[in-house]
Amino acid sequence: MSKRPEDIQHEQRIVWTEDIDAFDYVRESLTTEAGTRARPVPWHGAGRRVGYSTLKRDAPSNDSPGRFTRRIFWVKEHDRSEHPSGVYKTGTPSEGIDPRTVAPGVWGELTERAWGSPLPSAAARAGRFHQGRLSDGRPQALDTWRVTTDDAHVAARVADLLGGRTQPNEGGGSLAHEVLTTRESVRVLMDGPDAVAAHMRRWDSSGVAHECDGSEFLSPEGKKGQPCGCPPLLEDRKLAAREGHGPTPSTDLAFRIAAAPVLGEFHFTTGSWQLAAQLSDLMDALERIGGPAVCDLTMELVVFTTKTGMDVGYRQPVVTVLGSPDTVPPEPLSTPAPAPSDASSFFPKPKQAPEPTTLPVADATCSVSVDTTLLSPAAQVLGTNNHQETVIAALSEAVAGQQQAADLTQLREHVERIATIARQALQGGDSSST
Repeated sequence: MSKRPEDIQHEQRIVWTEDIDAFDYVRESLTTEAGTRARPVPWHGAGRRVGYSTLKRDAPSNDSPGRFTRRIFWVKEHDRSEHPSGVYKTGTPSEGIDPRTVAPGVWGELTERAWGSPLPSAAARAGRFHQGRLSDGRPQALDTWRVTTDDAHVAARVADLLGGRTQPNEGGGSLAHEVLTTRESVRVLMDGPDAVAAHMRRWDSSGVAHECDGSEFLSPEGKKGQPCGCPPLLEDRKLAAREGHGPTPSTDLAFRIAAAPVLGEFHFTTGSWQLAAQLSDLMDALERIGGPAVCDLTMELVVFTTKTGMDVGYRQPVVTVLGSPDTVPPEPLSTPAPAPSDASSFFPKPKQAPEPTTLPVADATCSVSVDTTLLSPAAQVLGTNNHQETVIAALSEAVAGQQQAADLTQLREHVERIATIARQALQGGDSSST
């Protein structure tokens, strides 16, 4: 949730319906559907409401007449106040804040009391998982997860848990340390549907030209909430994106490593169309768990043969929801854990080539060899986080679609289109977010 001062500037007071001394942390959310400025805000979600804000008498309604933006404070049944020795014995959910830091017009903050132990650094809470990196200035797809962080302790712990070793981050992005793990699958905790943020974005020379959720604009402010005009069918959206006038997915997953949740929250951002196609099922499954969900985050190998007879492979991110922490046994860390046969995976199993052993994949990584004069500008602006991984995903889409993989000429055209967009973003955009 974006915490903008203007969203709460008309608040008059904070009403607590329970004693806040009983809570190390509460969850803080916004509703844009409150029907009054001062009456109690109804709560229809999981858990229970423990507080809400009221507005000044002259507070304006939001874009919908008679509807007001107000804060709600709430807890779930597995939060520390309800279950002191549970999954949040230390740490907080992503929306967790110390209620003692809340005031009218003031967003809540995370404190050591809320966290349950000394706070990890902001960088540790913003650690990232990646499917790729830069190697000699060229994008490189990896066969195992790469993790970046600014906290040396977190990097060392990740290496202990997931294999690999810590090293200075030379693979792109702003975080100081990286770990090239030995794991293609990592067991994680995702806290409900709020752990998934799905956007559609298109970039031009001035930055983000189009941002929506597939049906309504998310930005700019003047268009927020208006129909975005994107086609309802996924295949039509993919076609519009390939032709350069439609947005592409940007899906962000927030999670903690199940074996060490105290390390804090990590993120993985991807441009995978496959993941975008299954988000509704994924979010429904997370909602059914009703609390922290144990999931396997896997880089699944997809292998197929093109019309020209070439074996081609790429990796797509797969989220498999296994259950709640009290029903899923701990994962053995010595070797990657296979997904249980009865697990609910939200992606169709890939069609593999008859003899996948013939796939020309390197032992540890798989480089994409293209003209460096085209991809160097893309590498500079896209880095190795979400936008660089979007380049990899876009290349995979170009190869995976048999109509686009008829010959290398068509593949080169796709790469050139990506490089053109990247050059425009480099000239007018801010690459600090990569």
